[in-house]
Amino acid sequence: MIELTRMELENFCPFFGRHDIDIGHSKNKLVIFDGGNGGGKTSLLKAIQWCLFGFYTHKAPKDKIEADFNLLNKEALCQSNMNAPMICRVTLTFEKNDGETPRQKIVFSRVMHTKRKKPIYTTTTGALHPQVDGFEFVKTEEGGHQDFSALHWVGSAQKTVERKAKDFRETYFPSLVNDYYIIYGEEFVDPRNPEKLRTAISKNCFAETFDKVKGNLEQLKMEILREHTRDKKRREALDELIGKSKDIAEKLKEYRDRRSTCETNIGEIREGISKLDRQIGRSGGAQVELLKDERAVVEEENKNITAEIKELEKDIAGTGFDILIKMLSQDARKDLATEIQKHVKKGDIPPKIKTEFINSLIEGGRCICKRPLSAKEKKILKQLRDENILGENYQEFLDMRFKLLDLNSRLPQEIQDYKSRLSEVDEKRRKLSSNTTRLAQISDELNSLKNVSEYEQQRTKFAKRLVDIETDQALLTTEISELENRQRTIQKEVSRIGQSGVKYAKSYADLDELIDLMDKVKQNTIDSARNDMEKFASETYKNLFKHVSEIDRIEIDSNYQTRVVFRKGNKEYIKSDFSTGESLIFAISFLTALRTYSGYTGPMFLDSPFSVLDEEHRVRVSLNIPDAIPGQLIIFTRPDTFEDMKEKLMKRINKILTLTKEKEWNNKISE
Repeated sequence: MIELTRMELENFCPFFGRHDIDIGHSKNKLVIFDGGNGGGKTSLLKAIQWCLFGFYTHKAPKDKIEADFNLLNKEALCQSNMNAPMICRVTLTFEKNDGETPRQKIVFSRVMHTKRKKPIYTTTTGALHPQVDGFEFVKTEEGGHQDFSALHWVGSAQKTVERKAKDFRETYFPSLVNDYYIIYGEEFVDPRNPEKLRTAISKNCFAETFDKVKGNLEQLKMEILREHTRDKKRREALDELIGKSKDIAEKLKEYRDRRSTCETNIGEIREGISKLDRQIGRSGGAQVELLKDERAVVEEENKNITAEIKELEKDIAGTGFDILIKMLSQDARKDLATEIQKHVKKGDIPPKIKTEFINSLIEGGRCICKRPLSAKEKKILKQLRDENILGENYQEFLDMRFKLLDLNSRLPQEIQDYKSRLSEVDEKRRKLSSNTTRLAQISDELNSLKNVSEYEQQRTKFAKRLVDIETDQALLTTEISELENRQRTIQKEVSRIGQSGVKYAKSYADLDELIDLMDKVKQNTIDSARNDMEKFASETYKNLFKHVSEIDRIEIDSNYQTRVVFRKGNKEYIKSDFSTGESLIFAISFLTALRTYSGYTGPMFLDSPFSVLDEEHRVRVSLNIPDAIPGQLIIFTRPDTFEDMKEKLMKRINKILTLTKEKEWNNKISE
């Protein structure tokens, strides 16, 4: 086990000057930092994260200079002299003891210096207000402005750290610690967010590494074919295909990264909405709860209707396209070609329909007017097909329906079916409009309740942003699927064109088997991890809810949907909806399971984890936590959520440290 035994802060956030925090070593693994609002709880958590990883969020900030400037203590900046360096430092001391080898001590320290270049800005009230453009960070030897170092002792002997400090830190605190074991406020893994569970398990199984290796093997396979293809024309064709494959691989990486960012943002926004919902509930009472329940039902219905309309529109667009092709005469082929080109360029025809239609022309070798296609026309069609356009705006295409109204006699049944589906879409749109009106009414009712207006406005912004990001995520998923299909098509084409010599045929076949094996091993690893974490999480969840004897287990299915199974006698009952408190307990259980599976033995840091629990569950859960979570647990909490459990937990606590705000930018830490 690795334990945090000491912290040193110097001019960091609200802590002016130097502060030494001696936590020490104890058989009791629970450490409490207790402080009111503004006491510095979150700042201490930032200090730990910044010292270990160089930034204090779950992803690197866009503007690192400004982000780091915001960590500097403002009182120290105001007292600094012109051109004289001011230090900001965090040092963390950890001890590792496995009971077999001598105790190890590991020290990480991150330091930055800044100099004042201009007089400090003074507000109209006379207050000093340090600004980033008035200071300059001192560069380190490596060119940055942060200096990160590591020291290592085994017993009483200091060992040389031969690797870079960052690489040495990765041995004990890999990036997964930053993702899952340093948790702010209510940023827990939410059982209602399957994507977050999927990402957590995949990361612990190094799924990205499997994908990277597989991509390299596929590229190697194509290169082998190219090298052993003697025919000049075939080799030129292979060069072109391999070039396209590399371009697609780069595009896939970009889109997957963007989708991953969307997933992170979606989780953060959902957590923000959940927090606002709790605030709204506290402010408005029972009426708010009823309105919230109704709103959730209507929002879910709107989500389903929107998805149904989207699917119907795809089908309608395809059907309308098909009917137009059937009805247009040979004489109208030029108009059709012009119309197709116009809509494809505008992205109004869904990619799947566009691709299938153009492929059918290319493969058939004939235009819809039965005239054979020339080589030049085929080339133009292929370019048209391969344009990277994603058409989600079907409305203009659907508006072409008026062309059918005077042609009923030619295709009566197909047109009637087409009109029927148009009517179905119109009906769903009317329902969507009605629901949207009701949501606005609910919002107005909630706004009329005491202290709810501001929360509702924030929630509306969050909800709109969530829809936008989920739309972006869906578009990216479609893009990725299309690119993956194109990549597979290219790989098949490479295999068809290439000439693998007899000498290398077995190597080529072995690579195919290895690629298939990578897919299977990756999926088996993820499935096995999910089953293990389901088991570990069940044990912790039951331990935290010891007072609820009917809980049998947690289940996480292959779609990462989560439910709790209760057993009464021989009967089982399933619960798939989680209250806020139950979500918190699940999150702690899941993170503990993640910790057990990954082999991480360092501390877990939780900021204000009990604020969402009622008094009964807060006391019961807190009493069970020391036994349920292995290793050191460091909790940052408020007096109002800790006082009622303090006495009962006293025998399990190593140390309680109190955070107080004496004056602006000058907080204190005491035992």
